[in-house]
Amino acid sequence: DGSYIAGGIYYIDRSGMFTIESTLPIREPGQTNVSDYKSENRLSTNISFLEIFPEYRFRIMDNFINGPLRVIAGFRLAFPLTHNFSQKEVILSPDNADFLSNNKRERLIADGDIRTINSLHYGFSAGIENLLKTGENTYFSQQIVFDFNLNNVASDVTWSLYAIRLELGLRFGIMQKHELIIPEQPVIDTVKKEIPIVPAKEKLLSIKFK
Repeated sequence: DGSYIAGGIYYIDRSGMFTIESTLPIREPGQTNVSDYKSENRLSTNISFLEIFPEYRFRIMDNFINGPLRVIAGFRLAFPLTHNFSQKEVILSPDNADFLSNNKRERLIADGDIRTINSLHYGFSAGIENLLKTGENTYFSQQIVFDFNLNNVASDVTWSLYAIRLELGLRFGIMQKHELIIPEQPVIDTVKKEIPIVPAKEKLLSIKFK
């Protein structure tokens, strides 16, 4: 009928990085010229989830290129598995500058676990799937799915999470296809019976004289 209800369990890495660039004027000792000091504050997050995804798929075209075209909509429940971070400051310019603490162009500011992460995340997903027929019961699947969380990643900060996923895979059926065989109706010979014609009896007219 073109409608499908399915579900899945995914392990998804949703790590990311936040960056802030800043510029400050600097002057070397004994020099009169002023130059710009540019640095970048990098906050790297390492977050992964176990996600449960009930979904609904609806076929909008039976034969798009070489197979059906379907839309996807579903609800997601996610449970965080890993949740840690590291914050660094990196020197972008000038090229001959480094930190006195380690004589390098970057230094660690803080790292550790994200302790205020929410234990349950929920959101929705929507996308489109194109299936290219490669065999009797096999299809090459291409999916573009948009994910959006309805709650924040952590409880103490406004931190939204969304992503666009491109998925490629091979979809195959494991159930055998059974053809519905309709037996032919037997041909019944009809015997034509001749109905004998019985001649009608003649009516008798009796006359009585008195």
